[in-house]
Amino acid sequence: MTTFYRTRITIEVLHEYPIPDEFDLADIIREGDLGSYVIDEARQCTQPITGAEMAQALRAARSSPDFFGLDDDGNPLQECA
Repeated sequence: MTTFYRTRITIEVLHEYPIPDEFDLADIIREGDLGSYVIDEARQCTQPITGAEMAQALRAARSSPDFFGLDDDGNPLQECA
């Protein structure tokens, strides 16, 4: 049985103007490297999750459970023989 993990990374960003809505994490990190933002602290929390939880998380992330070889219920997909 495969073990899946969910890791949440929280960062604190100090900045003078609002972060544009279209910025993604890569844009924020780049601004931190360039000096427009100060990235003060990063925290990481990793926890194991079940196949069903992974399937749900993948759908919430606009992906598909089959990304990790799971069906919609989080069970392993059966390979054709």
